[in-house]
Amino acid sequence: MNINKKLYERVKKILTQYPTTRENDHTLMAVIWHEDITTGPVRPSSATGFIQALSTGTLTNWESVTRVRRKIMEEDPSLRGLSYVMRKSKAKVVKKQIKAWPSNIK
Repeated sequence: MNINKKLYERVKKILTQYPTTRENDHTLMAVIWHEDITTGPVRPSSATGFIQALSTGTLTNWESVTRVRRKIMEEDPSLRGLSYVMRKSKAKVVKKQIKAWPSNIK
């Protein structure tokens, strides 16, 4: 996978600096887009301006950010959120339940 190194470093910094962004992609994108708006060349002054910037691709792409976030969390377990740990522990329980399932039920 070809990863944008600048975006990778930017997302990693945000995940480190703001732990709430580890749990919620909406929060992560709010921080990313806030940075885009306050430091980028396009500075929309209204909701309409924000929507226009988003629709023209001026703001950072949502899918790119979440793809990079998943890669970072795969490589650095310390940046995984609590929901990751809970999901993995539930998966273990479900796996045990499936293994204990009677084989004659279809």
